[in-house]
Amino acid sequence: MKKLRNYGVCILFLCLSPSFAQAADGYLVQLGSFRSEDDARKDWTRIRRQQKDLLATMISSFQRADLGSKGIFFRLRAGPLESKSAAKNICAELTKRKVGCLVVRTSLTTGG
Repeated sequence: MKKLRNYGVCILFLCLSPSFAQAADGYLVQLGSFRSEDDARKDWTRIRRQQKDLLATMISSFQRADLGSKGIFFRLRAGPLESKSAAKNICAELTKRKVGCLVVRTSLTTGG
């Protein structure tokens, strides 16, 4: 892991704030994938405002993903959540509300 100014921890292309990095051993919910980081950030603001009861305490992250010939995408993720069950419950409720959601495992100690 490499420390950078203005960021807590960077892993590959994912830079986490110090508070997110400390708690990032767990699960995240992925709420979308966008062509630009700016679009991902705008959607986070919109989704978080509309789903306050579920997302108000979560921290967002924007992971750059190079998909080769498909191009560069920015994955909007939020969390952390302590268990897979908690993440699945959040995704189930978001899905009922017509918000796309995937459960993603993350661990600073195992690199993924």
